[in-house]
Amino acid sequence: MELVGKTESQLPRINSSFQRMIGITGVYGSGKTTVANVIKLLVGHKMIVFVNNFALGVKQVATQLGWDGNKDEKGRDLLQVVGTDIGRKYNEHIWVAKSHAIESQFLQQNRVMQPETLVIYDDLRFDNEALYVKHNEGIIIDVKDTVNEKDNQVLSHISERGIQDDFIDEWIDNNFKITDTVIEVKSILDRHGYECLQ
Repeated sequence: MELVGKTESQLPRINSSFQRMIGITGVYGSGKTTVANVIKLLVGHKMIVFVNNFALGVKQVATQLGWDGNKDEKGRDLLQVVGTDIGRKYNEHIWVAKSHAIESQFLQQNRVMQPETLVIYDDLRFDNEALYVKHNEGIIIDVKDTVNEKDNQVLSHISERGIQDDFIDEWIDNNFKITDTVIEVKSILDRHGYECLQ
C-alpha cells in the first residue's frame, strides 16, 4: 500500500504491550457508535475501554465557533468545513495528533487501575486515521447500514467516501436489530482473541 510508506512514519504510536485498538468506519448514521458501545459492554469486564474519536478536536473548534451540537444540515456542514476544508488542508494529521494526545492522557491516568486497555475509535473516516489504527496493531470494522437510505449530497463529501478496503479486517451488516448486532460483534471479538461476556 503506497500510503503506508509515505505517511506511517509521521503517525504517533502508543508504546505499550497492554493496549489494544479497534477502529470503526462507515458512513453517517450506520451505527458505528452503537457497535462501539456493544464492544465496551462485551469486554469491559476484562479491560478498561476508552471510546475516543478523531472528530473530538473538530467538535471543540466548531463549538467555539457557535455550534450548538446538532448534526442537522447546518451543523454537519460546519463540522465538514472545520474538519476537512480547514484542519486537514493545514495538516492532514492534525486530528489524529489531537486524538492521540487525548488517548495518551487517558492511558496515563488509568493504567494503574487496570493494565490492559482497549481504545476504540468510532468515527474512522480517512486513510491516515486507518493507518494510525494499523500502526498501533489495531483492527478495523466497517459497519454497513442495510436499512436506511442516505442523503447523496452528504455522501458526496470527502469525509463520507470511506477508507481503502485493504485496511478493513471485518464487516458488519447492520440491520439495527440490537440482538443481531451483539451476535456479529461478539463473533468478531472472538476471532481476534477478546474475552467476551457470555
